[in-house]
Amino acid sequence: MPKERQIPAIAAVVSGSMIIVGALLPWARVGIFSVAGTDGDGMVTLIVGMSIVAVALAWGLGRGARGPLLAISLLGIVVLAIGIYDAVNISTAIRDFRSEMDGNMLAGLFAPSVGMGLVVTIFGGFVALATGVVGLWNLPSAAIEQRPLS
Repeated sequence: MPKERQIPAIAAVVSGSMIIVGALLPWARVGIFSVAGTDGDGMVTLIVGMSIVAVALAWGLGRGARGPLLAISLLGIVVLAIGIYDAVNISTAIRDFRSEMDGNMLAGLFAPSVGMGLVVTIFGGFVALATGVVGLWNLPSAAIEQRPLS
């Protein structure tokens, strides 16, 4: 692996792995029950996380210059969008639950919350986006593929 690609490739593999793990962890909790990310949008983020790892490994081994970093950034945006959308929906459900159960002494037993998997997924998406952007920013100009004008 070329030295200038080591840190961005490792960071992208770590971000993809975080997204994969986050998809498998709970995204929401209600009392003692939890909902795994793979029960919904987490299936999409699981596939995107695997894609980030594959692209990062291919790029780290010397395939392509700009394209893989751009793909990692865009895939990070996809994960962030899904994660933020689901976090907002869960937060709205929490707010609605609290207003409905105001004054009920059993409300604490069944209070919904955002699960750790969703937090890990959102953070992994942010790391993927940052890795791609910083990698593109630091890409040596000699490494950028130039195509001759026809």
